[in-house]
Amino acid sequence: MKKALYVLTAILFLLVMTNPNHGSFQKFLGQQNITNTNRKANFLVCSIYSANDKNYLAILNEFYNISEHNNNSRNNSRPAADSIKTINKLQTENPLKTGD
Repeated sequence: MKKALYVLTAILFLLVMTNPNHGSFQKFLGQQNITNTNRKANFLVCSIYSANDKNYLAILNEFYNISEHNNNSRNNSRPAADSIKTINKLQTENPLKTGD
């Protein structure tokens, strides 16, 4: 039980220490055309930042774009109509077959 508590404490400490700050977020964005960057939430072990109407999860000194998930779940659970691909013709020949 003590060992598990030490491991959990060490993991929490690691997450808190590697939670990126606003300066790291601006460095991550680099020279992009940036408007209105801010930290939307700080959970101590991770943060959520926003820039150019996109949201980013910041954890372990990394940033992950989470805007795609938000847009799809807000609008509709179905994919966009132009992203659905149809099969026009099925291949019936064996591509490994050689002609004589």
